[in-house]
Amino acid sequence: MHPAYFLYTLAGTSLFLLLFPLFLLYSRLTGKHRYGLDQRLGRYSGIVDLPKGPTRIWIHAASVGEVRVAEAVIDEFRLAMPGCTIVLSVMTASGHAVAETALAGKAVCVLVPLDFIFTVRRAMKTVRPDIFVCLETEIWPHLILEAKRFGAVTAILNGRISRQACHRYRFIAPLVAETLRHVDLFSMVSREDSDRIISLGAPGDRVYVGGNAKFRFLADLGKPAVRDRMRQVFCVKEGQPVLVAGSTRKEEAGIVIDVYQALRVEFPEMVLVLAPRHIERVDAVLALLRERGVKAETKRDLEKATAFRQCPVVVIDTMGELPNIYSVATVAFCGGSLVPLGGQNPLEPAAWEVPVLYGPHMDDFIEARNALEVAGGGMCVTGRESLAQAVANLFRFPERAAAMGRAAGKTVSLHSGAARHHVDLARNGFSALRAGRR
Repeated sequence: MHPAYFLYTLAGTSLFLLLFPLFLLYSRLTGKHRYGLDQRLGRYSGIVDLPKGPTRIWIHAASVGEVRVAEAVIDEFRLAMPGCTIVLSVMTASGHAVAETALAGKAVCVLVPLDFIFTVRRAMKTVRPDIFVCLETEIWPHLILEAKRFGAVTAILNGRISRQACHRYRFIAPLVAETLRHVDLFSMVSREDSDRIISLGAPGDRVYVGGNAKFRFLADLGKPAVRDRMRQVFCVKEGQPVLVAGSTRKEEAGIVIDVYQALRVEFPEMVLVLAPRHIERVDAVLALLRERGVKAETKRDLEKATAFRQCPVVVIDTMGELPNIYSVATVAFCGGSLVPLGGQNPLEPAAWEVPVLYGPHMDDFIEARNALEVAGGGMCVTGRESLAQAVANLFRFPERAAAMGRAAGKTVSLHSGAARHHVDLARNGFSALRAGRR
């Protein structure tokens, strides 16, 4: 056993034995954190009842965003490997809820076990995967090494490593390198991601560029019926100026509200749809709007049987709907980008032929940003004044906004085949590796 992996195992086991009894007591007293606890401990018996099939595939995703990628990957695996059985594990309760709805009949959806050797080993004994896949930036030592121990072919698909993540991983470089050494195939989103994963210790001859699987999911957006339904929900007319600010962080909510208040004078029919990155912040955003004297309501308010939009601002308090909500936008702003937090996916609004604005901190989506800017479908803003000016210009000149939106939509359609190439590359790698083991 590699020294770094031994220390990780020892430290994790010690912390578990020390803290878990306290956690159980806290959970029993408060009722918190009890959702899916058995699954977190790797107890899948009775939950994962897998039929006998030619191939068992375990795919691990983090949360709601990665579930969308998982859906595209699962569809391709089902086409490429008929009869395969798929288990999807997710990190968050919200991701689990979305996965169970989106993937009903396609995959068994579970919560991922905590990354302790005994919890992971217990889960592996139940699933016994032939293929184990981590999506995007999910690098968990016990999951990967235990999958190898149980004889699975291991892969990281749609791999993304931001500059910040690469820097953080260097603090535990020996452990990361040892974990990556046990991955059979890396299919990364871009050349930059490939270079970063190699710099962290991935064997270069196992690393490929497979494109971005999110394009497959995004290509399925843009349906007129969905847009019509969303316009009814939000009570907006065609041509009415609407700014959708998606996945905004704490520091950005005030900026977006300032922009709204500045533009409302010139555009009295303007609607602001504000979606905080974390649903727990909805109350704080509503409080901030009240402080500013802005009337607002929530998406759940609009879902009431007799409800019509009463306020010019709607705060999104539901999960998993943002990709479709972008359909009502005249202009979209992607949050997490005016602050150094990596940004959010600008291709979701682009799929609806909506012009996309974002701040300078788009490190997690640099490939998508570059593609949009080359096509003329995306624009970087630097702060409050820059954002207000860009939105105002697109509201003032609808033909300019429409042209920018068409360019954004074309970017998505041109890259929609990337998911198939991505999974084909993985399937071919799996076939070669499995043939070599016979």
